[in-house]
Amino acid sequence: MRKLPLTVLTTLALLLITASTSLAFDFTVFDVPGGTDEGAFGVNNLGQIVGSYQPDGVDRFDIWVRQPDGTFDTFTLPTERDAQVHGINDLGQVAGLSTTIDVADEAISFGWIYDINTGEYTEYNYSAPGDELTPDAAITAVTNDGQTIVGWYDTTPADFQYASFVDSIDGGDFQEIDGPADRALTFAWGTNDSGVLVGRDLRSAFVTRDGVNFDLFQIDGNSTTAFDINNSGVVVGVSRSSDFTQQFGFIRTNDGLQSGILAPKSTSTSIWGINDAGVFVGTIVDANGDSFAYFSVVPEPTSCVLVSLAAMCLATCRRYH
Repeated sequence: MRKLPLTVLTTLALLLITASTSLAFDFTVFDVPGGTDEGAFGVNNLGQIVGSYQPDGVDRFDIWVRQPDGTFDTFTLPTERDAQVHGINDLGQVAGLSTTIDVADEAISFGWIYDINTGEYTEYNYSAPGDELTPDAAITAVTNDGQTIVGWYDTTPADFQYASFVDSIDGGDFQEIDGPADRALTFAWGTNDSGVLVGRDLRSAFVTRDGVNFDLFQIDGNSTTAFDINNSGVVVGVSRSSDFTQQFGFIRTNDGLQSGILAPKSTSTSIWGINDAGVFVGTIVDANGDSFAYFSVVPEPTSCVLVSLAAMCLATCRRYH
């Protein structure tokens, strides 16, 4: 029997890999009406996507929510501060951060929760012990039962050291979480219903179930941040090249890691949130420096089949040549 040339088999394998990549993600990019600089930072199990944008003619960032039917609702914080959004739970509670400048010309950052259904706003002034007048913190996630918040705060402003925390929504059950890095730079960004936390410790992404034992990982030695985790344990986030010129998304499932995710026609892709249906959301930046929100889904099994076929084809190349 005549063998196919090695180059032909290799080409077939590469075509299968390319096909699997193109089938894996179907990015839907959208504009928020009446504003610019939009980004998507969270998605809940109802399919509501949340982000921030700058309304036309307004020197402030507000909240937008894209409903499952494609319509948009927008919200301004009662404080009228910038809204740096980080996520939304199934109850419609949005987590975020606002920064302002005090009379001493120092930046003060407040974590907050805003309920898009009731308009209820709660501010959290976490600050370094002994320095309660200059809070520096963010609320990055609220659990789907609305009982627990996750975030990070500056523990020692003079040394620029940050720790993460888990707390009850009423602020009465504070637990500080430090990662294993020598420098205290631990930022928790997401959690799921089982209380698993994800984030970044110095330059490595982390997953921790108990706040003590950390699963750390980097992608190609780059600075890596995990932003969210769903109830199936799928982790999403970004990795940034060592020269900070490129930023790619990643998805880590129980079956492995998919990294280097870059949306079409973009120079930078971030993945900020994922829900239990596998819908993930984030922000892309195009060649003009403009930012846009998007959503997509984790690859279907058919894509995984193509990857397997490609692997089998490459194995055949090695075996018979």
